[in-house]
Amino acid sequence: MQDPTFEVVSMTPTWAENILRQNNNKNRKIRKSKLMMYTRSIESGEWRVTNQGIALDPQGNLLDGQHRLAAIVKANQTVRLLLGKNCDPSTFGLIDIGATRTAGDMLTLSGCKANHTQLAAAMKMYINYTEIPKAKWGTINAPSHSKIVRYWNNKQDTIETYYPFISKCHKKFGCFSKSAALTFALIADDYEWRVDEVMEYYTLLATGANLPADSSILSFRNQLSNPAFRKRGSHVSQQQLNSQIKCFNDWKRGKSVKKFMSPNTPPMLEIVPRDDIIGTNILEIIRKDN
Repeated sequence: MQDPTFEVVSMTPTWAENILRQNNNKNRKIRKSKLMMYTRSIESGEWRVTNQGIALDPQGNLLDGQHRLAAIVKANQTVRLLLGKNCDPSTFGLIDIGATRTAGDMLTLSGCKANHTQLAAAMKMYINYTEIPKAKWGTINAPSHSKIVRYWNNKQDTIETYYPFISKCHKKFGCFSKSAALTFALIADDYEWRVDEVMEYYTLLATGANLPADSSILSFRNQLSNPAFRKRGSHVSQQQLNSQIKCFNDWKRGKSVKKFMSPNTPPMLEIVPRDDIIGTNILEIIRKDN
């Protein structure tokens, strides 16, 4: 048997479809989540040539790469990828059986020194909040690993400011999600809430100190203490993030709450802009301009 050959080719949608139609007789059922992940990578321009591509046996039968080919067809775009020909079918069972790298693994490889799993989860939620606030979040519409790494790089300063403090609050009151809390802090930063104001919110949530009986934070805190409340529904992290936004908004608006009620999720709520509560300080604007 001749040795296999490998070359980088421009795989067109037509070529990809022909391979799938004519030779796809040895592959497993298409996994929709994996197909959508590859498709979004192509459509967003994030697709890159890697060591994983398309493998064909000596007869031209497809051994590996059906999801990549299907994504090219679905995105209707030509992409560059590695094409292996004359591959040994006996090695097919060895392809892609290792553990798939997670978003947290990619953060570690990109220089994240600790807490990579929770930080990756927060980045996923932040991206989803920004891009698909009206959808239920899950595997099918999860952001790509490369996008998560890019957002993490852009938000490192804010993350390093908030995460240690959120972790400290979590030690006092471990009933809230640290990843959802960090996501909330990143969103609040976008809405120009100050660090000390967000930290005050989490201090009160963690301790419950000196809160009036009709406080939204106290009521939300009591709800979080109930395990059934924390585990309710199939999109727990998304629901908790939305609940944190509602609680913060009620608190800043001075709204009295007898019993905290979680908002319908989706859609995701917006955080009340700081200017709507505090107002605009002309002296602060002048200092920023200087």
